[in-house]
Amino acid sequence: MINKDIAKKIRVVVVGGIRTHYIKINAIQKEYAKLPLELQNQFEVIYVNVGQHYDYALTCHIEALGVHFDYTLQHESKASYDILSSIFKQFGNLLDDISQSGKIDYVVVMGDVATTAVSAMVAIVKAIKVVHIEGGVRVKRGNGNEEFYRTIADHCSTLCFASTHEDYTNLIKEAFSTRAYFSGDIMYDFVKDYFKNKSFTEFNYIIGNKLKSYKITNNSYILSSLHHVENIEVDLLQNLFNAFFQSQFDSIFIAHPRIKKLIADNRIDTQKTLVVDAIPYQENLKAIKSSVFCFTDSGGIQREAYYFNKRCIVCSDLTVWDSIIKTGSNITIGKTMEEVNRGLRWAEENANANYEYDGCFGDGQAVKTIFGKILEHYETI
Repeated sequence: MINKDIAKKIRVVVVGGIRTHYIKINAIQKEYAKLPLELQNQFEVIYVNVGQHYDYALTCHIEALGVHFDYTLQHESKASYDILSSIFKQFGNLLDDISQSGKIDYVVVMGDVATTAVSAMVAIVKAIKVVHIEGGVRVKRGNGNEEFYRTIADHCSTLCFASTHEDYTNLIKEAFSTRAYFSGDIMYDFVKDYFKNKSFTEFNYIIGNKLKSYKITNNSYILSSLHHVENIEVDLLQNLFNAFFQSQFDSIFIAHPRIKKLIADNRIDTQKTLVVDAIPYQENLKAIKSSVFCFTDSGGIQREAYYFNKRCIVCSDLTVWDSIIKTGSNITIGKTMEEVNRGLRWAEENANANYEYDGCFGDGQAVKTIFGKILEHYETI
């Protein structure tokens, strides 16, 4: 219930710092604008870009999507540790500055990257309540940093919002029952409203800071990307490009800056694959929807392919979205040439199979649920 007697707006600072955060904040801003005014009017939302990503190929989404930030941090050194140290200090100082005009009630962090954990810890130091979106994700094995970051954020949080029922169950098992909620995926909110029932003839991509156009033809393509640390390997990349060369389909590979450098330094033969620096997010949705299938380790592409009823080969045994794997829509593989070919054969054979969205990521009301629960919590303190 909305409390008509609240004397002031609830001040919420929403934090982003990497490509996927910019995309999620775009979804939040668009869906928030559609909420009932009586709910919107309870909040003052302040958006902060802490700047973990700085390359144009990773930050172009801000301008392309029209994402609004009230504050953007800049960092002198581009070394990873220096950036994180700078985020801790600058974000803490910024929270102090914002607090001079009124108390901050909540800091909202998202996902499972360094920005997520660092921002959550800064808020804790400042005695500000933390809200974690995409809480409860667990692979429970492996050495990926993401597992540590997401766990830190969950345990710093006053409110944790899970994207799937499995994630919610993980939170309950870790004694989060009084602060865990199933919200669904905020990206499903956006995708279902803006892209699900549309078709496209082209999409734009970026090479060398230049925007180019890809014409979608009947000779469809495989859309692929890799960026996880465990997949930055010369042999895996060469296996992948060799397999794409033998495929009946064209192929497009989105190269994270580290992957692009690896390809150049090791003179990896990309053969017929079009290697691009980035695809702006809305263009990437067009690219996923128009592809024959996807090959990736990206959690975002895995979900979006599923929303568009596209098969997705996941090059990792540490996938965080078991809910999709269980539907049969996605498959996990290893890194050998044999495994890559096994994945491609499966995707080709099942490309036209129908795995309709089963609701495992919610009903498209995640943003409304999140702000509604923040309001409920605020009214109890």
